[in-house]
Amino acid sequence: MTAYSHPRQVAKEQKVKNIRTIKKDKDKNSVSERTLDVQQRELFQAAKVKELKSFFENGVWEFQTTREADPARTLSSRMLLKWAKNPDGSPRAKARLIVRGYSDIDALEGRVQTDSPTTSRLSRSLLLSMSALCKWNGWTADVATAFLQGLPQERQLWVKLPADALNILGADQECRMLLKKPCYGQLDAPRRWFLEATRRLKELGLRQHCLDPCLFMLYETDFPDEPPTSADMVIGADRLRGLICIHVDDLLGTGCPHSMAYQKMETRLKEAFNFREWHNTEAMEYCGANLIHNENGWKLSHENYYKKIKPITVEKNRGLGDPLTAKDTTNLRGLLGSLQWPAVQSSPHLQASASLLAGQVSSGTVETLNEANRLLRFAKANSDVSLEYKAICPLQDLRLVCSFDAAFGVRRDGASQGGYITMLVPKGVFSGEEHPYHVVDWRSAKLPRIARSSLSAEAQAAGQAVDAVDHLCVHWAHMLEPHKPLSELMAQHSSLEPTLVTDAKALYDSFQREALGNNLTDKRTGLEIRVMKERLQGLGGRLRWMSSERQFADGLTKFGTRQLLADRLRYGKVKYTWDPDYVASKRKGCEERQQSRQEFAQPSRAKQNLVEEENEQKDVINDDGEAACVYEHYTIDDGEPIVYEDAIGGAAVLKKNDLFPDYDLIPEEIAAPAEDEETNRNYMSTCLVGSCSQRAWQPWCLLSRQLLRSK
Repeated sequence: MTAYSHPRQVAKEQKVKNIRTIKKDKDKNSVSERTLDVQQRELFQAAKVKELKSFFENGVWEFQTTREADPARTLSSRMLLKWAKNPDGSPRAKARLIVRGYSDIDALEGRVQTDSPTTSRLSRSLLLSMSALCKWNGWTADVATAFLQGLPQERQLWVKLPADALNILGADQECRMLLKKPCYGQLDAPRRWFLEATRRLKELGLRQHCLDPCLFMLYETDFPDEPPTSADMVIGADRLRGLICIHVDDLLGTGCPHSMAYQKMETRLKEAFNFREWHNTEAMEYCGANLIHNENGWKLSHENYYKKIKPITVEKNRGLGDPLTAKDTTNLRGLLGSLQWPAVQSSPHLQASASLLAGQVSSGTVETLNEANRLLRFAKANSDVSLEYKAICPLQDLRLVCSFDAAFGVRRDGASQGGYITMLVPKGVFSGEEHPYHVVDWRSAKLPRIARSSLSAEAQAAGQAVDAVDHLCVHWAHMLEPHKPLSELMAQHSSLEPTLVTDAKALYDSFQREALGNNLTDKRTGLEIRVMKERLQGLGGRLRWMSSERQFADGLTKFGTRQLLADRLRYGKVKYTWDPDYVASKRKGCEERQQSRQEFAQPSRAKQNLVEEENEQKDVINDDGEAACVYEHYTIDDGEPIVYEDAIGGAAVLKKNDLFPDYDLIPEEIAAPAEDEETNRNYMSTCLVGSCSQRAWQPWCLLSRQLLRSK
C-alpha cells in the first residue's frame, strides 16, 4: 500500500525541519532569557512592558476572545529580545513583539499588496550634493515604533499573544487581540507605514518626486505668504529650498536655514512623527553609513561598519581547488552580502570584486573563499575612503561626467563585466583645471549578453551608461522644474551637458562615423552604438576618448585595478585633458604610464609609511647572504594579472590576483640560487626594464632587479 501525505502535512513537516535548521545557526544578536542574570532579566522585563504599552498608545489593537476571533485569521506571535545601543553607546535592552505574518491567509492567496519603496542611492547623492552646493543644514532622524503608526487595517486580523505577554497584561489563554493597525511581522506593514508617512509629509507642503516616491521636495513658490530667501540659497525657478529622503523609518533631510517656510516645516515635522532620535550634529548615521557634515560639506563612508565584518575561517589542510561545502557556500554568501551593502552605498571600489565573486558562488572553490577574505582585508585597509560633497561651484557651472568600461570575458562563465561611475564636476575640469567632484551614481555588473568581441562588450557597457545618464538628467530636471510633465523633461537637452568617457578607441571611432560601416562583423553592436549616439545627442551630450590608465571606470570591471580606484576616490580631485593624438596606454613607456596613472591617486597613510620603510631597505643584501629583489607592478590595458613563469623553473611566480606592495623584498623561498650565475643572468634578462615595452601587450608587467651576492 502506498502512503499518501496531504500537501499541508508535507509543508508543515518541511517548516519544522527548516526551523530546526535555523535554530542551529541562531542569530547572534538575539537573546535567550535562559542565559540572563537577574538584573538583565529585569531590564528585558521593563522592555517588554514598554513594547506592549506602545501598542496601546498607538491604538494598534483591542481585547477580544477566542469566541469572537476567526481561527483562520489569527496570527501567532513571539517576543524578540536583543541588545541595542543608546545614543551614548551604552547597551539597551530591547523587546519587539512580532507576529508570524507568513501564515496570513490573505497574503498566501495573493490578495495583499506588500511592496514598499525605499529611497534610491541617486536621490540620496543628489540630496547631499545640493545641500553642499547651497550650504544648507542637514539632519538625520529615526521614527520610533514606525510600523505601529501605519494606516489603519482594512481587513480583520487577530493576534494570539505569547505567554510572557499574557502574564504582563493579566490575560488568560482565551485572549485574542483584534488588530486596528499593522504591527511588526505583518507582510503589508512596511507598505502601510510608507503610505501613512507619505500622507503626513504631503500635508506639510512637500512634493513627492515622480521618479523616486521616497524623495520629498520643498519649494518656496508653494508658500507665497512667506518672505523670499536669497537666490544663492535656493535652486531653480520654483526655488527649491529643502529635501527629505525616507528609508523605512530613517529620514535624511536638508534645507535652507534662512528660509522661514523651511524652519516652520521642520518644526511641524517633529510634531507629525514620534522621533526616537534626531541628530543635526557634525557626526551622524544614516542606514548604517557614517555621515560627517560641517562647513566644508558632507562626507559619506562605512568606516565603522567594516569593523563588524569577520572573515571566513578556512582550514589549512584544504587545497585551493577543493569544492565548497554547504557551510562554505552559506558563509561565502554571508560575507559577500555584508560587503555588497557598502559597495552599493558608499564604496564603488568594492563593487566589481563583490560582483565577480558573487558569480562564483555556485561553482566556487576554496580559492574563492580566500579571494573573498582578501576583498574584506582590502575593504578594511581602505575604510578611510569616503565620498565627499563640497561646494565645488555655482549651480549653473555644474556638469555631468560618466566614465564607463567593460572587461571582455573576465567572468568564470565567459560573460563580460561592465561598469560606470557618474560624477558632478565644475565645467573648469575640461579646461585643464583640477577640481573636487561629487560621485552620484555607479554600477558594476555582469553584462546582459555574451559578447562576441571586446567592442561588443564596450557597446553594451555604453548602453547601460547612457541609460543611467538619461535617468539622472531627468531626475535632476524634475527637481528644478517640478511643474513640467515628464514627457517634456525627457525631450529637452539637459542643463548638465553630460560627457561620456571611454577608453575603447574602436567604440569611439564607430560613434563618430556617419554610417554603421561594413567593417563591423557584429551588426547588432553597430545598432547599439547608433542608438546610444542618438540618445546622448538628445541630452545635448558628447562622447570623449581617454587613455585607459586615466580611466576611472577601469576599477569597476576587474580585480586588479580596485586599489587604484580607491586611491583616486581618496584624492578626491580630477581634471580632464583630451589627447589629440589618441596615444593608447600600451604605446606609452612604463614611466609615463605610471605617472599618468597616479596623477589623481593618493595612497593610504599606512601604505605611504610602508613604502617609505621599504625604500630604506631597497638594494640591501640580507644578512644571511640571500639576494634581495625589487618588484614594481604596472597594470595596463585590461589590468588582469597573469601567471608569470620565470627562467628559474617556477621558483619566482606571480600568481593570478596576487598583489605585492611596491618595492617589496623577494621572499626567501623565491630567491634565485646565487651559485647559479648563468640562471641569474637569464632571469635578469627577462625582467629588464627596457624589455617591458616589448611585452606591453601583457596585462601585467613584472619589472625586477636582481641583486647578486657580493663576491
